[in-house]
Amino acid sequence: MKKYKKPILLGLICFFLLFPLFCIKPTSGFIYAQMHEEDKGTPVFYLSPIFFNQTIEIQTFSQNFEVYGIFIFAARPTESYLKPDETLDPKIFVNPFLLNYTFGVNPVLNFTAPILNIYYIEIFLLSAEEDIFYIFSTAALSRYYIPEIPGFPLGITIGVMIGSILITIVFYKKKLVKKDL
Repeated sequence: MKKYKKPILLGLICFFLLFPLFCIKPTSGFIYAQMHEEDKGTPVFYLSPIFFNQTIEIQTFSQNFEVYGIFIFAARPTESYLKPDETLDPKIFVNPFLLNYTFGVNPVLNFTAPILNIYYIEIFLLSAEEDIFYIFSTAALSRYYIPEIPGFPLGITIGVMIGSILITIVFYKKKLVKKDL
């Protein structure tokens, strides 16, 4: 087992060093824009890393001038806060992680982060059965779905895993060749 420790350790080090470097995205000075079709009763979730004292502005523009709600949480919401009749559950306002919210036609939410954290944004359509909205943000937003929050992109994850395994095999074979000589 001792002869496998160094190649395995080297492979793990390569994996952990290379993996996050491919997935870094800048947030300062970035304008994020996306179009999304939403049905009443299906909230849209985003997450965004926000630095200490960084201000993020999120605005939605409704195509049909419908009422939307934008909520920002300090921790991952565990439910959508929509009742079965597609109305907003009042429990959302007593959630200890709810930091800020706004309602309206084309609502704007300004938020300054008290700490470095990943913040969770939830957007509801409140007045119509369906609508198309545009979301604009001054920080990078990543779309996610409850109960799963996607991690790193699948292609990069598989590529880094294969690369780490190949590097480990190459170093292991070189070590075997040197021992045979």
